[in-house]
Amino acid sequence: MTCPFEIPPQLEGHGLLPVALVENDDGTVGKPPATTRKWSALDYEPTGEEWAGADAYGVRLHRLLVVDVDKQPPDAVKALLGQMDTLIVRTPRGFHFYFDGANSQTFAAPTWGDIKRGANSYVVGPGSPGYTILNDAPLLPSYATEPLRMMLRRPKASAESDPVGNGNRNDKLASLAGYMKSRGWGEASTNAALRAANAELADPLAEREIGSTVAKVWERYD
Repeated sequence: MTCPFEIPPQLEGHGLLPVALVENDDGTVGKPPATTRKWSALDYEPTGEEWAGADAYGVRLHRLLVVDVDKQPPDAVKALLGQMDTLIVRTPRGFHFYFDGANSQTFAAPTWGDIKRGANSYVVGPGSPGYTILNDAPLLPSYATEPLRMMLRRPKASAESDPVGNGNRNDKLASLAGYMKSRGWGEASTNAALRAANAELADPLAEREIGSTVAKVWERYD
């Protein structure tokens, strides 16, 4: 027996597993706590009996990254995520933003949700009870989350811990803008994403510097 749920084409080819939903303390439904990791093996195939007892399905994140938003994020994060034209799923508690490809970068844990990826992670898939597609778009590559990763780095008191690197921030900003352009970002969306990330810095750059730097990158490489 195969997965009885309709799988969106963006998620075809990714590992699926049967899920029996549980009720959360706030009355919403969600995935149960993991009691076994047998499904994390690349060759795991659910049995027909397991699918028969499922009322939802999970998507394994071997080759995916999901930004899980289950609390109100800061305005800067909302502005950044608003630029992400990728598969977005409304969940009982918030939203899932899907990105394609493994990502080994380190993300600081956000207070408003989680960054889920890797062999030992899964999320409940769209089409399961309470999980509906909000934005039916192709998956953005996981490196599109780089501005979010930069934003989540927690600045400390010392200047050397500045997320963009105090003293050479314009160079790093230009480098990041060039990277985003090379990966298919547009000038407007790059501007918006970097402005949102900059707003989270302990000592942010002037917004005109961001706009000027991004414009120079686009002029140079167009």
